[in-house]
Amino acid sequence: MTTVACTIWFTGLSGSGKTTSSRCVADLLREREQRVEVLEGDVIRKELSTGLGFSREDRDTNVRRIGFFCDAPLAILEERDPKGLYSRARSGEIRNFTGIDDPYESPLDPEVVVHSDGSETPQESAAKILLALERLGYLTSLS
Repeated sequence: MTTVACTIWFTGLSGSGKTTSSRCVADLLREREQRVEVLEGDVIRKELSTGLGFSREDRDTNVRRIGFFCDAPLAILEERDPKGLYSRARSGEIRNFTGIDDPYESPLDPEVVVHSDGSETPQESAAKILLALERLGYLTSLS
């Protein structure tokens, strides 16, 4: 049996559902007896990128240290704001925050875009990702 490894990289603005979606995908992959490790952004930032802020240079450095993409309108993300980062950026406490005073550059050609604005459930998004993994040959189809 041949082992195929891949990395699924979730990108998106803060609060867009990257952690929730990645956990759903990991659960589905584990159900299929796949080995999975989730590297969550806050843990990476704390453990591997200590001292980095939110400047473009710091964000680029963080990304270099560590393709699927989460998308939701900025208004929804600011409503969610689970970590209070958007309100802190709006008040000027955090400078160069992606989506507020620094642009977010969406990938040009993502394999999958999950819509975390409520039009898809996390489980539906995870199913889309597994279908893409099957289509790309990283995962054997169950059907």
